[in-house]
Amino acid sequence: MQIVGLRSEEVATAAKFAAVSLIGLLVDACLLRVGLGLNIAPAYARIGSLFAAMQVTFTINGLIVFGRLTRRNLRKQWFGYMATNGAGNLCNY
Repeated sequence: MQIVGLRSEEVATAAKFAAVSLIGLLVDACLLRVGLGLNIAPAYARIGSLFAAMQVTFTINGLIVFGRLTRRNLRKQWFGYMATNGAGNLCNY
């Protein structure tokens, strides 16, 4: 099946990536709500929830969606993922 010149594998990968993003959003929202419920300052609750969500999305994307996460490259990929996503989230915040 082709959609606007994309192969079905690319469409499937994009769908998985979008699903992982939704999982990350749910983790972030739930943990933020818990943090606020515990009377943690909003900025600190947000940092904690966002950090946890980033760990979840990194792990799922690395192991399942892209299947490229190994012990050998774990540290390098984690730092790269956290740096790029952290910069993007900082801009959004």
